Amino acid sequence: MTLSTVRSFIAVEISKESQELIRQCQEYLKGANADIKWVDPNNSHLTLKFLGEISENQINEVKKALSRVSRHFSVFPFELSELGGFPSLEKPRTIWIGGKKGQDKTRQLSEAIKNELIEAGFPKGEHQEFNAHITLGRLRSSHHCSDLIKALNEYSIDFPITQEIDKIILFKSTLTAKGPIYEPLEGFILKDSEGKG
Repeated sequence: MTLSTVRSFIAVEISKESQELIRQCQEYLKGANADIKWVDPNNSHLTLKFLGEISENQINEVKKALSRVSRHFSVFPFELSELGGFPSLEKPRTIWIGGKKGQDKTRQLSEAIKNELIEAGFPKGEHQEFNAHITLGRLRSSHHCSDLIKALNEYSIDFPITQEIDKIILFKSTLTAKGPIYEPLEGFILKDSEGKG
């Protein structure tokens, strides 16, 4: 008998205002005519930890870990104020939006989740410096890449969006021919500023 597994990840949902800013950035960058697979703004999220294929038993352990983490973190702001690229703006393979405000706190949250999962028996995974970001799109080829780099460097977000990080969510990801379908399995609310959660 084959044990069923679920492709999953832990992330923060993006507000409607943030989605609209993502849409505006994408529309501007599409003018460069680069070969990019764009992320649907309605599917946008801020990933804290990708889990991959995990079993039903592991899902329960993840939920316990996230419940513990959520009790130790208060709600905090995260700002979308600048565009970037991985591995760099000069040689982008992934285009993203993020900002400095909330970066450290989001990194601490991601680290706490990772440590709780290690305690629960999950593998450490590759050590990679965490950079809180929301993916806008991924390059499929270098077609018109120079025009894209120019657009990325010239574009300025005049009205940054700040949204509250108030809940971490365990998502199920189902890959389809039309793109991934994300289904929230359970959310864990962070403490409010008075310490209630």
